[in-house]
Amino acid sequence: MRRVNQVAIISSLPALLAASWFLYPGVFGGPTICVLKLAAGMPCFGCGLTRAFVCMAHGEFGRMGLYHPIAPVLLVWFTCAWALEIRDMVQRRQNPMPAWFKRFNNVLVFLFLSLWFTRMTVFFAQPEGLKSVITKNLFVRIATWDWSNTHEVFVDTACPPR
Repeated sequence: MRRVNQVAIISSLPALLAASWFLYPGVFGGPTICVLKLAAGMPCFGCGLTRAFVCMAHGEFGRMGLYHPIAPVLLVWFTCAWALEIRDMVQRRQNPMPAWFKRFNNVLVFLFLSLWFTRMTVFFAQPEGLKSVITKNLFVRIATWDWSNTHEVFVDTACPPR
């Protein structure tokens, strides 16, 4: 079982980068996979990360910022966590999490919550936002078999993929 865990850890970052590269054609018109968005009709704090990572993998940094501006910071965090796990495997021991990484975690949580609060403020300030919560919640979706995306006022939907 330990060997399976090691393979999963070693392959996780390359898999993320490969998926970000190969998902490009279908990710922009694909279905919503966010549980909060499907259940309540509003975006969660991570909504847009998949599209942001895909844009980042293809060098579309301006567009990436529209989907989720914290994506580059999350990629740095993920890379650091991956490197620390690899270090622990090479040294064959469990090292404590470094203090700088604990502070990085706290900063990342603060950034995510700040962005989500800002997005929710903008979301509910728009008439389409409240309409999305009323018409795109789980009960309405089940009754009407509607699984389309909710309204995202923070994304420029007029920018189709290349």
